Amino acid sequence: MRKIVISSGLLILLFLGAFKATAATEEVDRYDIPAENLLMNTFAGEYVTFTYGGALASDANQIGLVFAGAEVAAAIPGFKAKTQGYIGPVDASPSVVVERVPDKSNFQSALVTNVQRATTSDKLTRYGQTNFFWDVGSRGMFDLLDEEGDWKRNDMLPPACMISETQDGGEYHTCLFSIRRNGFEYSFWLHGENLEYAELFVDFVRAKLDHWKMN
Repeated sequence: MRKIVISSGLLILLFLGAFKATAATEEVDRYDIPAENLLMNTFAGEYVTFTYGGALASDANQIGLVFAGAEVAAAIPGFKAKTQGYIGPVDASPSVVVERVPDKSNFQSALVTNVQRATTSDKLTRYGQTNFFWDVGSRGMFDLLDEEGDWKRNDMLPPACMISETQDGGEYHTCLFSIRRNGFEYSFWLHGENLEYAELFVDFVRAKLDHWKMN
């Protein structure tokens, strides 16, 4: 298993904001990652984790990244650089944790658990321009499923979404995606306006890592 390693001096460099950060895997794959794209913390709370600097465990194999909405929108036609927030439009700023698939992954067990937990309804509606469907009568949280109210993919967990209230009494949605592709797992949140671009966002992140690779 490859491990992502970050130098112990990284934390100081990030606070100074004057240098780029260099990350490397155990097999000497090195990446020159701009400091502004390296995630110091995560908005996903208990769902995804990120460690950095001297606190990085010896068996760690993940790294957190964040991107400005405009940067993603420039690369993905249709992606909204600003999305609805509590007081109005805010920068989309999608963050992602990229993890090399570990030898002992809980992805499949999580897949089974999430499918069993997923809310079901005979009144599912397509979510915007996506291929996902949801129960528009949901309150608080909802799951994105296929048209039959089921889930057949084995490379993506059913996205779990939160409903939040705006200042003027409206609502907006944010959804957690976990996608496995080519030996990596990508965990990230997207706002409702950008859900149709989830897999293009994974392509974007992978392209960024390839661009940052130093060897």
